[in-house]
Amino acid sequence: MRWIQALGYIVGLTSRGWYSDAAGLIISHFPQHFSARVQVTSHMVDRAKGYPPWIREMDVAYDRAAGRAKVVVTKGLNAGKTFLRLYGSKREYMIRDGEYPACRRSYLGEEMPTPELPRTASFKDMQVLEGLMCEHWVQDDGVSRVHIYIDSATQAPRRLTEETVREDTTAVPLVTYDFMDLNIAPQAPELFLLPEPYIPREACDLHVGGFPYLHLFHHYLRV
Repeated sequence: MRWIQALGYIVGLTSRGWYSDAAGLIISHFPQHFSARVQVTSHMVDRAKGYPPWIREMDVAYDRAAGRAKVVVTKGLNAGKTFLRLYGSKREYMIRDGEYPACRRSYLGEEMPTPELPRTASFKDMQVLEGLMCEHWVQDDGVSRVHIYIDSATQAPRRLTEETVREDTTAVPLVTYDFMDLNIAPQAPELFLLPEPYIPREACDLHVGGFPYLHLFHHYLRV
């Protein structure tokens, strides 16, 4: 009887948003537009030391349909910097505030990355995180293990923890991504405009080579 219930649940997951594509990936129906505060915790960093920072926080505005993302780093590495990705117009910007303000622009040639999870991720169980029922998925390659928590009602990312697995099979956490203050709603176009000091865009210095990806949910969700 239990295996029948489990099979029914897995079929339900497939119908609600998990499926395998030709590339061998499982794609979740992540929200197409949202705002959130993303907290990244590095567990291996010595918290008693001032550097490197062990925690990072980012305010995110995400609009996949329009090909736009804005990430304001409020704490940790790159604090005080805003990264603006405009995939539709093939432009990206880095804006730095504070004592030495600056703006740099670069050509953005690639498509906006698709949120995706590996097909080898397996469903483990249901867990409650901060009052929300979440699907718990695990990607385990024997050396590293990734715990993925997805809001079962909205299919939105909630938490991800990557671990390294030692020879004695004990697991040591490396990094955790937490989605906080999540608001699934269309994002106003005005959020993705350059601030007035840097209009027109030529007021920003040209930067050749672009800027690194920002990982919001490991490399499964990045901009």
